[in-house]
Amino acid sequence: MSLTEVSLNFPTEHVANVFGQFDSNIKKIERALHVTVVVRDDMLKLVGNEIQIKRAANVFTQLLELSKRGNAITEQNVNYALSLVLADKETAINSKGPFIDESYIELLYKKIEKIENGDTLILSGSVHKGI
Repeated sequence: MSLTEVSLNFPTEHVANVFGQFDSNIKKIERALHVTVVVRDDMLKLVGNEIQIKRAANVFTQLLELSKRGNAITEQNVNYALSLVLADKETAINSKGPFIDESYIELLYKKIEKIENGDTLILSGSVHKGI
C-alpha cells in the first residue's frame, strides 16, 4: 500500500472552529480514517492511502463549509461527516435540501399571514432559498 500526500488550503479564521479544542477533531478524523494530518499556517496536509485521503478531504470540506456559514463545529458534526464518508454516502451536511413546490411555499405564506398577536410560530428544518 503506497502513501499519498494531498495539501489543502485551509482559511486560518476557521482553523480553531473546525480542528476543535487541542485539535480534538483532527485526532478523531485521523483515528477513524487512518490518515495523518499536518497543519502548517493555512495549509492542511493529509497523508495516507488514496481512498482514505479523499474521505478525509471530504470531511474537512464539509466541516469547513459549516464553519463558513457561522456554525460552531461540534463532535456530533464530526461524527456525522465521518459516518457519511465511511458509508460512502454522497449526501453532505451542507446539501441544498429537498425541492419545495411553489404551491407549498404559497400555502406557508398564507398560514403565516393568519398569525395573530400572541400566537407562537415554530419552524424547523431546512429553509428554502426563496423564503
